[in-house]
Amino acid sequence: MQASKCSEYPIAQYTQPYDMALIRATGDDAPYRDPRLPIEARISDLLSRMTLAEKIGQMTQIDRSVASFDVIRDLSIGSVLNGGDSAPSPDWTPSMWADMVDGYQRAALSSRLGIPMIYGTDAVHGHNNVFGSTVFPHNISLGATRDADLVLRIGKATALEIRGTGIPYAFAPCLAVDLPVWPVDRARGPGRPGTLRVDRGFVTVSLSNGHF
Repeated sequence: MQASKCSEYPIAQYTQPYDMALIRATGDDAPYRDPRLPIEARISDLLSRMTLAEKIGQMTQIDRSVASFDVIRDLSIGSVLNGGDSAPSPDWTPSMWADMVDGYQRAALSSRLGIPMIYGTDAVHGHNNVFGSTVFPHNISLGATRDADLVLRIGKATALEIRGTGIPYAFAPCLAVDLPVWPVDRARGPGRPGTLRVDRGFVTVSLSNGHF
């Protein structure tokens, strides 16, 4: 599907250029922009320049359904999430997703201080918000297999597909324990040791070089 046909979610709203005037106004030689300095010094310098509103914005994660270039730039939003109900369109291609995430990052870098934002997606059983991605059985089903290696390989496949859409952060796996008073299909199983054993490999491979 071409971007121009997505009338409800036009890709152009995510692809505005960087506001270089705003970026230059902060001073390219600001200490927090210097990668040669210790990270603690850069953080201290950046915090000293931030207003209270900017600090609040950085601690705020908004849903993708209310995100826009202007909102992210003007409110200094620190994080955007697309949960289970806020994918942009069911038939967007991976490249369209990547363009959207890049556009949000442009907005963040065009803010007064140019602080990058974090984009995350809900991917508890594969990159299931993207058409054509691999959807795996839900966690309770995978827990029933008691196959930690299988879950590890699923974690690797999920990470590869998420990175293929330009997304650097995934809300997965869910490390919940299924209890009679709180039955959830996102849990791997009823016991904590078994749940952690199965999920440890998923987390390890997802964080490995080339993924997150």
